[in-house]
Amino acid sequence: MAASAIDLLEVEVEQTLLNCSEVELEEVCGLAGLDSKHFKGKSKRIMIKNIRKSYDLEEDHGREAVLKGIQTILQSLKAEVKIGKEEVVIPPITSTPKTETTVKTMSLEETLGRTILKKEFKLNGNITDLKRNDRPSISFISLIHQLEAGQKLGYTDAELIAAVIKAMAPGMRLRTVLETLPDLKMTRLRLMLRCHYQEKSPTDLFQLLSSSIQISEESADEFVIRVYELRQKLIFARKEGSVVPYDTALIQSVFINAIETGLSNESIRNKIRRYLVTPKSGDGEEEFEKINDELIYQTNMAAAAELERSEKIRNNTRRRASASLVETEEEPSVSIRKKTVGFKELEENQMLATLMAIQSQMGTLQTNMDNFSRTRNDGANYRPRPRCQQCMSENQERCSHCFRCGSDNHFARGCKVPSSNSDRRK
Repeated sequence: MAASAIDLLEVEVEQTLLNCSEVELEEVCGLAGLDSKHFKGKSKRIMIKNIRKSYDLEEDHGREAVLKGIQTILQSLKAEVKIGKEEVVIPPITSTPKTETTVKTMSLEETLGRTILKKEFKLNGNITDLKRNDRPSISFISLIHQLEAGQKLGYTDAELIAAVIKAMAPGMRLRTVLETLPDLKMTRLRLMLRCHYQEKSPTDLFQLLSSSIQISEESADEFVIRVYELRQKLIFARKEGSVVPYDTALIQSVFINAIETGLSNESIRNKIRRYLVTPKSGDGEEEFEKINDELIYQTNMAAAAELERSEKIRNNTRRRASASLVETEEEPSVSIRKKTVGFKELEENQMLATLMAIQSQMGTLQTNMDNFSRTRNDGANYRPRPRCQQCMSENQERCSHCFRCGSDNHFARGCKVPSSNSDRRK
């Protein structure tokens, strides 16, 4: 329908609303699905304003559907149709009254069911790209749950698939693939979404459930909730199809065994042992859920009691330690002052003894230095370093020449000039 035709239909609907009484407008609002607070006890102007908000949409297709639904309701009221199983005659919805069409006979419930106001299906959350380290705002299980809820509300697969594509982030490869697939079915969509979220297979989930054990960072009730989550994921993944058929009784048995063998606290395990009931033949999912609810509740109570007991033991240990520390201290304050004065005197005596020892060592060091100087000045004990003839004649104390030949290119130990007895004596 063109935009001008939709405008004409809107004008026709508003004219009909203006001609209705307050009672008729209340009935129109009720049949249109509006909240009772928007029309109960309200004036005619406010009720028309609220009805107008329902078809004030940007998309022409949705706007046209809402206008048709309101026009159908108005026509049924004007024809004084009774709600029930009676078959009524409702004229077709046309934008111009001059068009001649055949009259269809149908019940009022069927007519309103086809043209009743229905909002566009939208997912609560977004689907992001996991490879870009973006945290998804909606999980796989939540996504499938919303899709199944939409199917129960009467939305078609095409509407649900369109909602999934719109919920994906722009530029995602999966969105491009889904938009280019012709005749996309819901089964194929769920398979591709499972691959996108990298969901584990039922076999992997079964293995994780059977090998679950409580880690040091989590409490007993957190461990039970984690194992219960694995159980529910396994049951959910089993619906998607599995090579190995996992029976509900088998999953329940593994769940009970994982809790019994995975809990690290022996006290909590003994308290909930009588609630770890293995499935019996003929038990269904309802019996299993009752057992699991009771098990989770009793585990929570046992964990709380164990935490309270450990806190009491810790506080009692602290009180005993503080009491023993107080007993070791002396009560009179006079003795404490005496100890303080004695400690100060002892500290002063130690400092004085240290200073005297340092003074004694300094005297000994001075004596040794004097003896060394006296020894060097003594001609009998002093032996000067060898010098060449030139340095000896010039009375130089340090010589950098060969004391055999007087050359400055080498030392005496590398000199090739033969030595004589006179040189040695010199």
